[in-house]
Amino acid sequence: MFLDRLPHRALDRAAALPLMLMGTPEHARAVDAYLSPLLAELGATVPVPGLAVLESDLGRLEDVLSPWADQVAGALGELGALGRPGGLSGRPAAQAV
Repeated sequence: MFLDRLPHRALDRAAALPLMLMGTPEHARAVDAYLSPLLAELGATVPVPGLAVLESDLGRLEDVLSPWADQVAGALGELGALGRPGGLSGRPAAQAV
């Protein structure tokens, strides 16, 4: 997605899970240093720390995602409850970005 093409507050009332695919581990901090703040600036709720995935780890994605998912499960569960009609997003959680 080209985020620079989105209008101001385009992600207002959406939840975003920052995920960055990278070639080298040196870029791992970019997901929280740059992507998460950008998503928030566009209006998204960013409830969890981002996940940086190495291209070389794509073949074992479940091994990479499972520890992160365990770490953020509580925050995502709370967000899901808030995503019900009348909650934080005002729309079903399935429509979150």
